[in-house]
Amino acid sequence: MMSLAIAFLVAMTSPASAQAPAGTDYVIPSFAFETGETMPLRVHYYTFGKPARDAAGRVRNGVLIVHGTTGSGAGFSNPTFAGELFGPG
Repeated sequence: MMSLAIAFLVAMTSPASAQAPAGTDYVIPSFAFETGETMPLRVHYYTFGKPARDAAGRVRNGVLIVHGTTGSGAGFSNPTFAGELFGPG
């Protein structure tokens, strides 16, 4: 079976390096391709901090980073990457 790794990082206003990421899986029992073929799909993601919502309820401090490698998405929480992207301002 094909393996697919996708990292989903939601970054908040404080630097990611100061917070431990929480990782979990979301399972799509029957992902359908354009060809009509289906397969189960496991998507792993990490979240940091808490969502900040505006008056309409939309999350305004979220960042989505997607990768399709077989590596770990945890690498995106290192200071070289996350310190630049998720730092103040």
